[in-house]
Amino acid sequence: MANRISLAQTETGKPLWLNKSGMSALIHDHDWSGSGLGSISAWPAPLQTSVGIVLSLPTPAMLLWGPNFIQIHNDACRGLMPIKHAAALGQPVSLGWPEIWYVLKPACEAVMQRGESFIFDGRQLDIERSGMPEKAFFRLTCSPVPGGGGAGNADGEETGSPGGMLVTISETNAPIGAYSPAAQQGSFEQALSQREEHFRRVLEIETIGIVFFDAEGRITSSNKAFREMSGFECEEEREKLSGGDEAMPENWPEDWKEWISSLPQAVFDIPPGQCAIPQEKEFARKDGSRWWALISSKKLNEREGVQYVIDITGRKRAEQALRESEARFRAMAEASPALTWRVDAGGNAVYLNQRFRELIGMTLEELMPIGWRSIIHPDDAKRYLAAFEEALRKHSRFQQRVRIRVANGEWHWLISYALPWFTANDEYAGHAGVSIDITDAVTAESALLEADRRKDEFLATLAHELRNPLGPISNGLALIAGPEGAAALPQLLPMIIRQVRNIERLVDDLLEASRITSGKLELHQGPMRLAMALRSAIEASMPLVNEKEHELTVFIPERSLVVYADPARLAQVFSNLLNNAARYTKKRGHIWLTARQEGEEAVVSVRDNGIGILPGMLSRIFDIFAQERRNGRGHQEGLGIGLSLVHRLVQMHGGMIEARSEGRDEGSEFIVRLPLCEAPEAAENAGPGKNSPPPLGLRVLVVDDNRDAAEVLAMLLESIGVNAQAVNGGPAALAAIPNYQPNVILMDIGMPGMDGHEVARRIRKQSQFNDIKLIALTGWGQEKDRRDSSKAGFDHHLTKPVDFKVLKDLIIEMQNAHLTQS
Repeated sequence: MANRISLAQTETGKPLWLNKSGMSALIHDHDWSGSGLGSISAWPAPLQTSVGIVLSLPTPAMLLWGPNFIQIHNDACRGLMPIKHAAALGQPVSLGWPEIWYVLKPACEAVMQRGESFIFDGRQLDIERSGMPEKAFFRLTCSPVPGGGGAGNADGEETGSPGGMLVTISETNAPIGAYSPAAQQGSFEQALSQREEHFRRVLEIETIGIVFFDAEGRITSSNKAFREMSGFECEEEREKLSGGDEAMPENWPEDWKEWISSLPQAVFDIPPGQCAIPQEKEFARKDGSRWWALISSKKLNEREGVQYVIDITGRKRAEQALRESEARFRAMAEASPALTWRVDAGGNAVYLNQRFRELIGMTLEELMPIGWRSIIHPDDAKRYLAAFEEALRKHSRFQQRVRIRVANGEWHWLISYALPWFTANDEYAGHAGVSIDITDAVTAESALLEADRRKDEFLATLAHELRNPLGPISNGLALIAGPEGAAALPQLLPMIIRQVRNIERLVDDLLEASRITSGKLELHQGPMRLAMALRSAIEASMPLVNEKEHELTVFIPERSLVVYADPARLAQVFSNLLNNAARYTKKRGHIWLTARQEGEEAVVSVRDNGIGILPGMLSRIFDIFAQERRNGRGHQEGLGIGLSLVHRLVQMHGGMIEARSEGRDEGSEFIVRLPLCEAPEAAENAGPGKNSPPPLGLRVLVVDDNRDAAEVLAMLLESIGVNAQAVNGGPAALAAIPNYQPNVILMDIGMPGMDGHEVARRIRKQSQFNDIKLIALTGWGQEKDRRDSSKAGFDHHLTKPVDFKVLKDLIIEMQNAHLTQS
């Protein structure tokens, strides 16, 4: 049986013997299953070589192969039957082109059985060259083509038999005569001359080199195509070419000589007509300028063999460029932090870089060719894959966001970009793309959107919360200013004071949030009994508890729990929790405050049977401006910063806080854990004395451009036994100091004309006033404002509205110092 040749393929995927012309693509893509020839990759070498020669011929030619005369034609032949040539390919010629079969049929027996050649001169054929039927006259030559098989002779040697018939077609101007078998045979000399002419024309094919060699491995002759592709065109080199082993041309490959020497054994020991070389052999000139491939060797007779050669320089250079391009691509892809990938025209992955595999945590076998689709988030898969397949279908640019599952099971956001890529023949081959992990950016974007939403909610809530107390204050003041104002004052004044305290609480919360966020809040810590902070918190929260008619159950253990804390801030933590419990529990509810020791920690629980916390809110209940939404609206009262303050203050004390709730209307519980310390004696003495006598004999000058504010504060100071005087503005203060001789000056900073800083600097420049204590009383409460007031000469800095208890304690301290000096 004839050997098969496994030929190298070009970058288009077609074998070299098909890389000839436009018909090669049609032959390569044709379905040969119904022709009886089978897949082109399994065609015998004689058929492959014959097809290659037919495709290379510049004139119309056909190969009729096998007992059914299957038609295979070249590009020039397409012009004679442009409409039906595609349908004729791979069909018996009697079906595909019956007009020419009528002419050829009488010669088939002589050609196929006796191996003779026939020539038909001036034969008329009906063709449709321009789409319209026409008659033309042609010269047809019919030659046998070796098939590589056949019966044996008397000595048992296979003689071979034709595998098909080669038909060349040349148009003539006029008919020469009717068909006659006797006339066509002619004389022996004429037939021999015609056959030699035909052979010469075949040898001069421009794309296939032909080399003849003898049984000793010496090259006897070659065609022009071989000499041109190998570079041996001058007379001297042609002499070397035919000079045998002793005179091998200088620039020939070193292994060519060895190859030629092996040909006698490889070729002459097999029957004529059979293929001797099982695979393509490639050679290059020593200077690297040309490459060629030996694609087939045959024994012609006992003394001569033939070798077919094709020039593959273009292919080798293209392959080298492709390898270099592929190496550059892979180097860049593997070095890239992005996920780099490539898919074929069907969307199957053909390349995934190392970064892709590391992030996903899957092997190439698991990801390729379509396993990568399994890592896409179910909610994104339909949209993403639809856009991906549309890009494949339209050969268009691709850009999409998608979530994928990574190695640790988390979902990461990617942004994918891809462009179509094409082969050297401009054939679409798929898409190449990169995917960039944008999880952090998407998270930040979501956080910004959420922060912006919370900011809008916060501003709306702040406006609402401020309007609530301002409404009754405004209405109450209107009543006081009326004719019956004096009579209504006892009833209205407590209400106004209560609403003002609500405003103070809002402003304090805002300032506290700002200080904590900027890291400027300072704690004044020391050992203290936890019970003191709890009692202070209860005292501060009882008005709201009583207003809502709640029942408050308190359990504080007899054994003292001592913590290292700031008394005021710790009381603020628990009063906020109690106020929240009172606010979000329906009227006549129940609140439990309990304290206990667990190991080395003090544990305080504030529990209620109120509206509870929705499950989705538990994870962010301590976020700044967090507001639980029910029925489409913010449900909570307040600004949404109280619990955030509590959380930060507990953390600053080295503790932790936890929120629990079973859901809607199931109540809630906040558990605070603080580390215990051992210093009971210090804790006994913690906190300022409440029974200190009010200051006496102390003179306080109150300076404010707001006359009402100055006079009301002076009245409050006098109510506790302090000698106080109010003036309006900086110049009035400087004028009053020499006569009044104050011990303390309470002064606003933001006054028009001469501000508080300027007044303080002028006072400090006069040595006789060095003993005066300057207290800034201002609405500016940032850390920078405190530093500025200290530089100007102030001893203390209090923010409006001032906590009168704090001011009173400060006055007591100064009164004691004054008495000591006296």
